[in-house]
Amino acid sequence: DGIRDDMVTGVQTWLKLCVPAIEDGNNFGVGIVMEAAKMCSDARGELEKLQASVPDYYKERGAAYAAIAPKTTTSTTESTSKADDKSTKDGTLEATAKEGASSSSETKTTGGTASPDQISHVVALDVMWYLKLYAACDRVRSLYAAVCDFLEKNEEKIQAPKGERGGGMSMY
Repeated sequence: DGIRDDMVTGVQTWLKLCVPAIEDGNNFGVGIVMEAAKMCSDARGELEKLQASVPDYYKERGAAYAAIAPKTTTSTTESTSKADDKSTKDGTLEATAKEGASSSSETKTTGGTASPDQISHVVALDVMWYLKLYAACDRVRSLYAAVCDFLEKNEEKIQAPKGERGGGMSMY
């Protein structure tokens, strides 16, 4: 995400800095620079939309898997007991204190057998999202190739939108 934003933003900034003041006549190169900037902006918007859909995979798969995943429950029981015993023996008071603690933990795993359709549903979601992400990566590659191709083919007009002399209209 950061690399994509940095690269596209860097190209957009460079293109904006290449735009000279628009004057009467000889503005064809300026139009090329503006078209390249628009192309970058459109590509960035499309990439952001592709990226925004990725969390849906985890939501859909999590819901499908929850239906077939075994459920584990753990219950812990702790108890403490204290007993004080006082008795008199031969005229003296004797005190005895007894303490005891116990704990037990029980883990249960429950879950019925998942139906083949439920398992197939999870697999189908994985395959569907794999293909979506593959297509998204292909689209990213295509967008970068199109932007680079446009920039390369119009490099002279982008670097010098008003031509080598840089002026407006000239009779000589």
